[in-house]
Amino acid sequence: MRKKGLLLTVCVLFFIFFICGCAQESYQAQGSGAGEKIQIAYHLQALGTLQRPPVVFDHGKHFQVAKEKGCTVCHPVDEEQRMVFESTKAGTSGKSPELLRNAYHQECIGCHKKQKSGPLACGECHVRGGEKVKVTYGKIPFFYYHSKHVTALKEEVESKQAGDTCSLCHHIYDREKRKLVYKKG
Repeated sequence: MRKKGLLLTVCVLFFIFFICGCAQESYQAQGSGAGEKIQIAYHLQALGTLQRPPVVFDHGKHFQVAKEKGCTVCHPVDEEQRMVFESTKAGTSGKSPELLRNAYHQECIGCHKKQKSGPLACGECHVRGGEKVKVTYGKIPFFYYHSKHVTALKEEVESKQAGDTCSLCHHIYDREKRKLVYKKG
């Protein structure tokens, strides 16, 4: 009887740790919400040896500029028209480091030229001694489940104003205000 109780306890603890691991942000820079800066090359190993410092990308600034056009301005959609958040249209898999760097440069600089806004020179994005952004990784990639959640919440997402959809999931209960409020991350 004692062995069954111990086994049950171990199974419950394993399940709790598994759920906690799934809940962590993964393969995204810490706090990569719509209003924060992230390190664009969070998948540095895919880029090989960097010749310049990684780019610190102001997702909030880009989100504000592109919010009317939607996330698909930068993020691709899959065959089933679901948003793919683990990468930009430059893609992250199946490319050599050189092709991946070129894809990012073509996408980012191309957009800056088209919009007549934003840096065009290497040193304007790749700043030596610039801002450092801590990058953390979880055990299971959240983006693996993100499109499933977005699809499941499609009606709620479509009924919200642009920029208000993140708070559907990213929120905490504020005891003073007695309501759910947006929490970055």
